[in-house]
Amino acid sequence: METMSTVSQNIVSLYTEATPNPNTLKFVANKMIFAEGQAELDRKEVEQAPFVAAIFNEFDYVTSAFVSNNFITLTKNDDTEWYEVMGEVRNFIKDYLGTNQVIFEQAFIDKIKADTPALKGLEEDSTIEEKITFILDKYVRPGVAADGGAIDFKSYDAEAKKVNLIMRGSCSGCPSSQVTLKNGVQALFERYLPEEVKEVEAVEE
Repeated sequence: METMSTVSQNIVSLYTEATPNPNTLKFVANKMIFAEGQAELDRKEVEQAPFVAAIFNEFDYVTSAFVSNNFITLTKNDDTEWYEVMGEVRNFIKDYLGTNQVIFEQAFIDKIKADTPALKGLEEDSTIEEKITFILDKYVRPGVAADGGAIDFKSYDAEAKKVNLIMRGSCSGCPSSQVTLKNGVQALFERYLPEEVKEVEAVEE
């Protein structure tokens, strides 16, 4: 039985994305890193997070990390410039993910799951469309909006159990959009609506 969150070998690509904060840089992989939720850690909180601990140990200028879906966002101190160090950080992350090492220990994953509320705020008799919209509003839109994109609900196919979404802004044509859609957004729907949603697809408006 698998007891720890890991990533399979042979990462094909890892690239960086700028954020509105010049001290923060987003590293995006074409593999899922943490499907169970999201985690924000500083140097005092890595006892059960070997992946983030390894980054902190290797790079003393990294002060915090945010991990979710297929990316990790790192914040550095003011004394270091990303253009000087992002290559070595990218290579380190790529090598770590490519060797199937532990990302988070199971106890940490269980805590994240316990701290993530089920669809709190929805009525029990809410329609599937209302539930889909709620999940998008609460868990998806804030993150993609920060990167200049948007993901909107188009339709739901009850027979195929498929959610059709429209990708806008930076999400449209983004090289990581399909990975985010399948490994990130679809994983959320499969977690919260396992009986109703089996597939997520980007469609034309």
